[in-house]
Amino acid sequence: MRKLLAAVLFLAVFMQTAHAATLSNVQGKVLVNKGTGFVEAQPGMEIAPGDRVLVQPGGSAQVTYPNGAVGSLQPGGIFTLPATPPPVPVGEAAAAGAGGINTALVVGGIAILGVGGWLIYEATNSSSSP
Repeated sequence: MRKLLAAVLFLAVFMQTAHAATLSNVQGKVLVNKGTGFVEAQPGMEIAPGDRVLVQPGGSAQVTYPNGAVGSLQPGGIFTLPATPPPVPVGEAAAAGAGGINTALVVGGIAILGVGGWLIYEATNSSSSP
């Protein structure tokens, strides 16, 4: 049972990380709220669905989504990271290397799910042994 619980927790953490986006080109005053108050954004900072980003006057930042889509954040209002990333325009996907980041996520996901499946298999077989 412990192995099963560990596998489920591991997969839950992986799935949360897989949906995270990354901030880059942070200029000026940019703040991020992950539910515990606003903190100053740093280049490379990961933000998850539901996190809010406030870009103050004179500031800007870019958000790079797990699927390779890139969005620009300009001053004026609070941006909330959506649960579903925007689609990548076809021309940009080809120019960016035709989904290198997607390939890494798919391969990593398959590997994680394979290990998770094996752990679940082992947990259920060891608990049903006499």
